[in-house]
Amino acid sequence: MRLRAGQKLALNFAATKALLEQKMLSLTGLEQWWVSMLNIGELPCPDKKNPRRVRSEALLEAAQNHNQRNKYVTDTELGTFMGKMGCTHKSDGKKWGWVFPPLPEAREAWRIHSGGHWEWLEPSLDDWGAKPGA
Repeated sequence: MRLRAGQKLALNFAATKALLEQKMLSLTGLEQWWVSMLNIGELPCPDKKNPRRVRSEALLEAAQNHNQRNKYVTDTELGTFMGKMGCTHKSDGKKWGWVFPPLPEAREAWRIHSGGHWEWLEPSLDDWGAKPGA
């Protein structure tokens, strides 16, 4: 099929869904872990005082345990990735941790990073740790 100048190819829903599935299969281990957190809107072991902050050790352990690809991820690799995802590395005076952007901002940044539309399992969540329908 040849397109003429100015003519656009219309994609049907099946093609879009297949493209999304292909994108998922091509993600790195850290990206798969990140998308899983964005999907459910939950962080591993969030700080009680700041639910958008997770201690560095807990985050590394969660990433390494998420999938086989992450088994040997180092704290440096994780730190580089977290920075790219818009997180900030901060100390609370005792331990270092990562502060995540609000969930809607993190999802939008991922959409831009991944190059297009993304369907979330829980699209209505307004922040990390929020319960669906609450």
